Amino acid sequence: MRNFEVAIIGGGVVGCAIARELSKYDAKVVVFEAGSDVASGASKANSGVIHSGINSPPSSLKAILCVKGNKMFQSLSEELSFPVKWTGKFVIAKNEEEVDELKRLMETGMKNEVENLEIKEENEVKKLEPNISCFSALWVPTAGITSPYEFTIALAENAVENGVTFLLETEVNGLEKKGDTFSIKTNRGKFKADIVINASGLNCRKIISMVEEPDFEIYSCRGEYLVLDKNYRYLINPMIYPVPVKEMGVLGVHLTPTIEGNILIGPSAEFIEDFSDTATTRKMM
Repeated sequence: MRNFEVAIIGGGVVGCAIARELSKYDAKVVVFEAGSDVASGASKANSGVIHSGINSPPSSLKAILCVKGNKMFQSLSEELSFPVKWTGKFVIAKNEEEVDELKRLMETGMKNEVENLEIKEENEVKKLEPNISCFSALWVPTAGITSPYEFTIALAENAVENGVTFLLETEVNGLEKKGDTFSIKTNRGKFKADIVINASGLNCRKIISMVEEPDFEIYSCRGEYLVLDKNYRYLINPMIYPVPVKEMGVLGVHLTPTIEGNILIGPSAEFIEDFSDTATTRKMM
């Protein structure tokens, strides 16, 4: 049985970021990842947006970390050699009724110390982006994009260089607290750790239930995208968002340039019971 000081369950972007941070210290750290590589779940299948902080409630932990994290990305990208592009984004009001929502987003962003926010009228937007049709738009210059899987891989590679052990295709199927340590059962044998960090994403409730009754629920939401050919990249420069869909708690279908030169249209939002179902469906497309 192998012993570690810290065991991280999950090799997504959160697990890999924690592993990299812990690799700065003299600690024996392991990451268990059920997939064949890091970033094999939601960390590879998202818009790759570096958010600015205009959507998070002021003073919330999410707002604080979003703004702080946004400011860290440039130096991180230079240090770890993963791509970042500061495209900015427009949040579009289609009519006068939606302008109040733009003002609310701007007020929220200012309270969260998001810099240089500006509401532009249609003629100003057209000068910058002639293919956008709107009543007015909120300009958010600090929003950007990255390659989510390249970012996660860069974090993991740096952690490995600093001595962290990554065990891929290793699924945790048992966890038991024994005194001051945890006994961890996997499909590749048993391990011990003084500290266990649960970074398993949609599986986090399953992991917690191995040692105690979870006090939260998971509501899994599947999103699907259309990926445009690179020949259409000229259509937009920044990201284009609608005003948020408050009833669903989602940001809505948006247009996002990718680092590779495509444009993503999406995601859709479908709440499903089986979060392992990652199918692309004719209905949503």
